[in-house]
Amino acid sequence: MARRRLSLLSQYKQPNGPMAETQFLPDDAGETKRPDLINVLGILTFINSGIFILVYGIGLLGMVGVSQMPVDEFVTLVMDAAGSYLPDEGKEQFDAIARILHASGTTLMLIYLLRTVARLIGALGIWKGKRSGFFLYAGAQLAGLFLPHLILPWSMLGVFGPLMTVAITALYGTQLKRLS
Repeated sequence: MARRRLSLLSQYKQPNGPMAETQFLPDDAGETKRPDLINVLGILTFINSGIFILVYGIGLLGMVGVSQMPVDEFVTLVMDAAGSYLPDEGKEQFDAIARILHASGTTLMLIYLLRTVARLIGALGIWKGKRSGFFLYAGAQLAGLFLPHLILPWSMLGVFGPLMTVAITALYGTQLKRLS
């Protein structure tokens, strides 16, 4: 009886399910457990992806609604809401961005949403120890830097976002030797 209880309990000690299946190559000490850096980056990536899938999903629905409005009505609505916070020289650029969003906001949100989903799938692959997960993650990050600028002006590329994208991807890349 005690053995039966022990065997029943032992099945709960070992993680099971899709997140538990890992295939990491051994490190210098011969350990095949998930590297700590992948644990930290993975958790941060999962949180970030979850938040932004929600944001871009809502944004996609919003942009579908915006595209149904007359462009001048949308621009007026945006300028009335934000115009008082902008300096006079920024209002012209803001007007142009509002017009871009009206015309292509749905496509832009779809690009961001698909990039974030692909990034999440790649991160899940890395979490499981798959080298292909890294390449999917890195490809999604690279696409996410440049594809939006098929719609947005290049002046909106920014500095912080691309630097963070490259830094996080490079940190994941340091673990390639452990991925199978």
